[in-house]
Amino acid sequence: FIDYVVATAESLGWSEECVHVERFSATPIIEGAPFDVVAARSGRTFHVPCDKSIMQVLYEAGIKVPSSCHSGVCATCVTNVVSGVPEHRDMVLTPQQRADNSVIAVCCSRSKTDRLVLDI
Repeated sequence: FIDYVVATAESLGWSEECVHVERFSATPIIEGAPFDVVAARSGRTFHVPCDKSIMQVLYEAGIKVPSSCHSGVCATCVTNVVSGVPEHRDMVLTPQQRADNSVIAVCCSRSKTDRLVLDI
């Protein structure tokens, strides 16, 4: 039903910013190549294995990122990307934000590059 409403709005010329939807799950974090994430403010580097999210790894290292849903539907954990290419698995970023690769939902998204530098 959500996809039908979004497609109808699009066919009527509505911009995506004018259509609000809520989805209640994102692509699971498990599966995907491991990578390193760098907390730019401290310069610390952390390894993100296949079975953990960026947020989990940061929390285990004592770096707290605001969060709420832990599944990519609320945008609370959206963090600025300094360098690297995110693999967006959330349900909240706009197509423009995804194309810009300037932000990432660290609770569920991963990295397409071996190294992802975040503004944290």
